[in-house]
Amino acid sequence: MKVHLVEKITCFVSSPRIRSFHYDMFHGLPERGGIPHPHQPSCHLGGDDRTPLLMTHNAYRIPDIFTPRCDFVVCDSVRAKIAHLPNIEFLRVEFKKLIWLHYQAGDFSGLDNPPCDDPLDLFKILPGVEGSQGFVGPYFELLTWRVQDIAAEFEPLKPIEVAIGRPGYEDEVELSLSADLVRAYPICWSDVTILSDEAFELLSPHLDRDYYATATIDL
Repeated sequence: MKVHLVEKITCFVSSPRIRSFHYDMFHGLPERGGIPHPHQPSCHLGGDDRTPLLMTHNAYRIPDIFTPRCDFVVCDSVRAKIAHLPNIEFLRVEFKKLIWLHYQAGDFSGLDNPPCDDPLDLFKILPGVEGSQGFVGPYFELLTWRVQDIAAEFEPLKPIEVAIGRPGYEDEVELSLSADLVRAYPICWSDVTILSDEAFELLSPHLDRDYYATATIDL
């Protein structure tokens, strides 16, 4: 059984095309329940919190899938593609503010003299775009189970070590999985997002490889 792992790229030395500026513009600035980034709690299945994620984002480009913290946020068309999969839920995302600022992977123009030291501050100092809420379709936080919360159902699990990322800059990920676990929970989480072959086939066209690294293992 093929299983796919997805991890957002956070080491910019490992990427020739993005820096922290691109990363922040792509994933946005989240908060939840009045708790700002990076301290906002995560939501997951098995937990009780269903407080909506409140996003400040860049309306120049909001990708089909982005990851402001641990969980994917997906557009409505992606939600519809995977809604039949078991053991997932969707929580509607609210947009607090939308700015408009050009960015593109591989484009480093203007980064030598940035208007602020922390690119996230751009979400605070740039004005919101009037009327932009109307052309941003619905987005949903994809809520999944954590492997640690379901592992006991599927013992014994197979210990796995896998490298994920650009050669020379890989993260070494240690997991414990079984084929039965991934069949029952085709999207789950354990430091990386774990996808069954079906889930990966549905999501892969929407994962921007400038911002995500993937690996495939056999169970």
